[in-house]
Amino acid sequence: MFGQKKARPSPENPHQGSPQDLARDHQRVHPLHSIKTRLVLAFVSLTFLSSVVIGGSVALRVISQTRNDYQEMVEQQLGITNQALNNYINNISYNTEMMASLPLVRQADTRITSYVDKTGPGGSIPMLPLEGDPYQADLYRIFETFVTAHPAVFTASLGVEEHGGFVQYPARNRGDGYDARTRSWYRQAAANRREVSFSNAYTTSTGELVIFVVRAVHDQNDHFVGVLSIDIDLRDLSDMVSNIRIGQSGYVAITDREGNILAHPHRPELAGEHISRLEIPRFADFGSIDEEPFSASLEEGSNYWIRVRASDNRQFPVQFVVFIEEAEFYITANAIVRRIILISTLFLLAAFGIAYFISSRVLARNILQATRAMGELAQGDADLTRGLAIESRDEIGLLAREFNLFLGKLRNLVADVRTAVDETERIESTMGSSTEETSSAIEEISATMTNISRQIQEMDNQVDQSASSMKLINTNLQNMDERITDQAAMVEQSTAAITQMIASLGNVAQITQTKLKSTENLAQQTEIGRASIEETASIFQSVVVHIGSIQEMAETINNISSQTNLLSMNAAIEAAHAGEAGRGFSVVAEEIRKLAESSAESSTRISKLIQEITGAVQRTSETVSNTTTVLDAISQDARDTVNAFSEINHSISELNTGGRQVLEASEEINEITIQIREGSREISQGAEQSLAVAARVQTISTEVTGGVAEVKIGTDEIVLAIQEIVELSKKLSEVIGKVKEGFGQFHI
Repeated sequence: MFGQKKARPSPENPHQGSPQDLARDHQRVHPLHSIKTRLVLAFVSLTFLSSVVIGGSVALRVISQTRNDYQEMVEQQLGITNQALNNYINNISYNTEMMASLPLVRQADTRITSYVDKTGPGGSIPMLPLEGDPYQADLYRIFETFVTAHPAVFTASLGVEEHGGFVQYPARNRGDGYDARTRSWYRQAAANRREVSFSNAYTTSTGELVIFVVRAVHDQNDHFVGVLSIDIDLRDLSDMVSNIRIGQSGYVAITDREGNILAHPHRPELAGEHISRLEIPRFADFGSIDEEPFSASLEEGSNYWIRVRASDNRQFPVQFVVFIEEAEFYITANAIVRRIILISTLFLLAAFGIAYFISSRVLARNILQATRAMGELAQGDADLTRGLAIESRDEIGLLAREFNLFLGKLRNLVADVRTAVDETERIESTMGSSTEETSSAIEEISATMTNISRQIQEMDNQVDQSASSMKLINTNLQNMDERITDQAAMVEQSTAAITQMIASLGNVAQITQTKLKSTENLAQQTEIGRASIEETASIFQSVVVHIGSIQEMAETINNISSQTNLLSMNAAIEAAHAGEAGRGFSVVAEEIRKLAESSAESSTRISKLIQEITGAVQRTSETVSNTTTVLDAISQDARDTVNAFSEINHSISELNTGGRQVLEASEEINEITIQIREGSREISQGAEQSLAVAARVQTISTEVTGGVAEVKIGTDEIVLAIQEIVELSKKLSEVIGKVKEGFGQFHI
């Protein structure tokens, strides 16, 4: 079915050519692009990177270890230097203490010459210690012996507290009015009389860097008598630091607390100058520098590792400044790096040879064999039955086996494609007739859809009219339902009012019954009260009668008391006539007179009380009479009230009966209203359901209309698609011809 044709280069693919051309292209691989070259470069690069990493790590480790070793060396040297400085200061302090404790020095007094009140030509007074008092001469000779025995001592002097006297070796002229007590060294010792004191370093007029050491002097009785002062040359410090070596280039300088240089082994001319003269920025604020090391460049341009550390001497505190050239840290590391570079070069050469041998003898041979086999396969006439005959167990052999499997799958694929092309050609031949039949059927469907759309439009119009009528019915039903609801509400309000009225009538009836009973009780109590008051009135009348009898008795008592009083007066007269014999009778007569007077007074009070009681009884009698009249009126009113309450109770009973009848009628009206409202609601619900059905029908009609329109659009699209299918069928026929021509080249 497929013809055998030679493959020709395509103008669209300039890279397509004959198998011989492709084989020659494979044989012309650039040397830099070959696997052998890449393998050698990879192996050499890996060896080089490993050497660089190892060398860098070793160099950094050596540099770090060198720094640590130098720091330990610095600590050791600073410890030695600090101990030497302490010995130096302790020696000076000991000599000063010894001189201050000499008996001759402790005898200082006015025998030493004073210049306080002296003047000299030109303001200078010569000092002549040997021409004065023998004590002063002996003291001067002791100072001479001490200074001569200690080359670092410039001068030794003594100031006297008593009169400001002063003696010094070697002798030097003093200024007019010189008073040792006003000098700073004297005041320093006087302020600290029990210890040796050191001053800050200063430069003399002759250029020497010195310090003065002072000690207060006390006599045998421990009285303060003066101050001993010794000036010390600091050149011994320079000699001390000159002998210190840290590594090959490291050295130590000494400064005071303010940063003034006391000793510098390489720059002795800077003694007395501030350390900022070294032009290191951090030394400008020397007091704030801590003990952490830092790097800086000196005047000669070399970078130095610098560390500042304070001494532990309290009497003469100084600072040690260590300088080590940083290049010294890298000497050992540089030597090791050079050795590593040499060894790495040898390793690179060896790696290059090994990689070249492996790539040439092992890998390249199998690759060339596979390349030749593929070239032979490409030079044939698309024969898929041939494969690669490589049996090695490495990746090249695996590649050959996988390629052979690929050829087998490709053969199966070519066979399947040939079968599919034959089937496609058969389908394409039958597609033309089916397309014409489908086109006519689609035209009939389009006409039918147009007719359905017109009928659905008429149905929509009728549904709209029905929906309008149902809406009007529903509106009227809603209005009627609202009126029925209002009527039901009014009936319910009337029923509630009647129920409340009946309840109120019941309450009034109960109250009337209660008040009726209370009024009847009031009438009975009124009658009882009237009887009680009448009885009280009769009792008061009997009391009035008895009071009259008492009044008569009181008058009788009053008459008796008058007669008794008269008899007592007569008895008293007779007793007076009798003299001593009638004295006893006179006493009896006096007592009788008093009794008569007392009886008369009691009778008078009784009469008065009886009159008051009589008036009160008369007023009470009048009140009782008035009360009786009032009770008669109250009794009559109570009887009238009882009759009125009886009539009210009868009327309320009749109203209660009528209210119950009205309530029963209202309940019947309410039930009828509820039935009417329920019927109205059922009619309204039916109307709403009919309206919903009409709306649903209208919606369905709209959806059907839209569906018909979409079907019509779909039929139009189907017509266009069928036309495209016809065109594609023609193109498919052409493609099938080309595929048959192309796959006809393969041999399977």
